Amino acid sequence: MPAWPPSPAVATHDPFEEQDQVAAMITAGRRALEEGEFRLADQLLRRALVLSPSNPETLGALGEARFELARYQEALLYAQRAARLAPRTARYHILVGDASLRLGLEADAAASYARAEVLQPDDATVRARMDRLQQILPRRRTGAQPPPARRAIEVNDPYAGDRL
Repeated sequence: MPAWPPSPAVATHDPFEEQDQVAAMITAGRRALEEGEFRLADQLLRRALVLSPSNPETLGALGEARFELARYQEALLYAQRAARLAPRTARYHILVGDASLRLGLEADAAASYARAEVLQPDDATVRARMDRLQQILPRRRTGAQPPPARRAIEVNDPYAGDRL
């Protein structure tokens, strides 16, 4: 029968210590992002995610790191999770929009930017993203449409009119 109280040699789980570790890793990851050390930021934030998989701050920062590493699909997934967990945080919606735009999902980007604009109507970052999207959309609509294919009509072909 085990002795009670447990001996001090037995490791105990301290949730406050774990929260402090996650906060420190997020801070270090954000600092690495600011300094352009995207791989280091990615490593730190992935460690924080293991300890706290439902932390929107970790998910958002990891999404930013993946975006900077040009891993847009992963950035989108992390940003979407962060936005679901913290729907009133505009920067997560902006990141969803940025990643969506890089993946060619203009409608999703527009919806995410619109959500961010509702949350922070006076934010210059949101306004700049909306303006950039408005400039991109007309070019993609006109540039993405190839001219209609035309078939050559042979002069001596009696059935040429049937192929039009």
